[in-house]
Amino acid sequence: MPPFPALQAISESAVQSHEADEKYGDAMNWDELEFGVIPTDYMYIMKCPNGDNFSQGHLAPYGKIELSPFSGILNFGQWCHQGVLEGLKAIRTKDGRVQLFRPEENAVRMKMSAERLCMPSPSTHQFLDALKQTVLANKRWVEERDVPLEDVLAADEVFCTGTAVEVTAVASITHQDKRIKYRTGEETVFHKLRVVLKGIQTGVIEDKMGWTMLID
Repeated sequence: MPPFPALQAISESAVQSHEADEKYGDAMNWDELEFGVIPTDYMYIMKCPNGDNFSQGHLAPYGKIELSPFSGILNFGQWCHQGVLEGLKAIRTKDGRVQLFRPEENAVRMKMSAERLCMPSPSTHQFLDALKQTVLANKRWVEERDVPLEDVLAADEVFCTGTAVEVTAVASITHQDKRIKYRTGEETVFHKLRVVLKGIQTGVIEDKMGWTMLID
């Protein structure tokens, strides 16, 4: 049995009611995507009465939400003390399916963040169930797109990640007899990522994410 059954068990009605949303390519012009808020079709609402636990949530068309004027999140500029934000990306595979990457880690992190602020939080099961329902309801917004060669050739820096290469910079690429060189110095994103990764692996930098396991 999978450790998080919410990813497998989801109400059939939620899935069937959105099966018609297969034309995901029509939802967004990804080549002209700008920074800002882009509403999708549905959102997920889950309520938690004061001093109680979160109830079973439900999908709803994207729209406004009701909020009490006395909510602490509105008063005294206390957003950083009263709210928790957790985000992740849904990815469409080559065969058109949609998948998530390590959503269980996001669920655990949200719970940890809420506990630090003395706030209630959804259970891991509730988080994953809400996440899957929301992604399925909005799946026509999930992009399927390879990185164009033009973007690679125009980039300032390029690097690879993986189990063997870890984080390794690409110094240059030759395309049609033309050699394109990339930045590889200490000011690059690659270098900063590599320093942090190596620092966590060697214990020089504190592992705040629980990625390492000490055995000796």
